[in-house]
Amino acid sequence: NHYERVAMEMTNSPLNAAAWGRLGDCRLQLGEYAQATAAFQTVTELPGADVTTRSQAKLGLARVLAGQADTEGETDVSERFLQQALDHCLEIVFGGNLRSANEKMDPFWVKEAGLMAGRLAKRLGQAEQERKLYTRRLRDRPWPPRNRTSQPRSQSPRRPIAG
Repeated sequence: NHYERVAMEMTNSPLNAAAWGRLGDCRLQLGEYAQATAAFQTVTELPGADVTTRSQAKLGLARVLAGQADTEGETDVSERFLQQALDHCLEIVFGGNLRSANEKMDPFWVKEAGLMAGRLAKRLGQAEQERKLYTRRLRDRPWPPRNRTSQPRSQSPRRPIAG
C-alpha cells in the first residue's frame, strides 16, 4: 500500500499526514476500526498536520465511532460511541481542533462535520442540539445562494447566421 509506505517511511515528507489520513480512510472502508482509529489519531497528533488534514482526520474518527455504534445495536455502548462521534464533529464545527489563533477553520470540513453532527444529534434524540447545528449552518452559509441561471449573460454581439 503506497499510503502505508509514505506514512511509515517518509516521516519528514509534507505528504506524511495526508498519507496517514488516507490510510485511515482505507482501513475504515475495510471495517478495520482499530487500525483506522490509530491512523486518524496519528494525523491529529502530528506537529506538521495542517488544520484541513486534522479536520478530515477528526471527521474520520467520528465516522469510525459511528460505524462501531452501528455494530452494537441499540445499547449504552452504541450511545457512547455516537456521543463521542458527535463530540469529534463539534470540535471541528466550533474550532476546538485549532492549534493557534492564526489558524482558520476549513469551511468544507466545518460543513461536513456540521452535517454529520446534525445527523448524530438526531440519532441521539438531542433535538435542541440538532436545531442549533442546522441553524448555525444556515447562518454561516453564503447568502443569497448563487444561481447561475439568474445571473445576466454577457451581451456579446451576435453575428448573423450565414445562409
